[in-house]
Amino acid sequence: MINRFFAAGLAAFIVIATASLPAQAEAPAVNALAKKAKNDKAKKQKPKAGPIQTTATIQHVKPKGSKKGFYGIVTKGKGKKPGKRYVPTNLPEAFQKDGIRVQVKMRVMPPKKNEKRNPWGAPVRIGQISLITDPK
Repeated sequence: MINRFFAAGLAAFIVIATASLPAQAEAPAVNALAKKAKNDKAKKQKPKAGPIQTTATIQHVKPKGSKKGFYGIVTKGKGKKPGKRYVPTNLPEAFQKDGIRVQVKMRVMPPKKNEKRNPWGAPVRIGQISLITDPK
């Protein structure tokens, strides 16, 4: 019984105390929360990617159920991490050979509206590409 009366009294006190506060006292806290939410949103957004210049290997990828397949670009990984995979939209025919090493400058393409993404890798547009010949 005492707990019920205590809880009811405490609730009434809180309602009265918050009702008597001026509306301006609440504004700084709301502004601080809004700024924090804006900063969190800015941190989550990825920065616009510039051109990527790297050494990579051309790999022929043939997904299950596909007759043709496509050529992808695979960068070298660091340590135990695998390399990144890219799907070029404009790979010249001279470079469409499995296993060749290339020096490539490319840019990741933004997704188009209602476009299906290739789950194998990010679509890229090649700016410059050259064959790397290993001295033997």
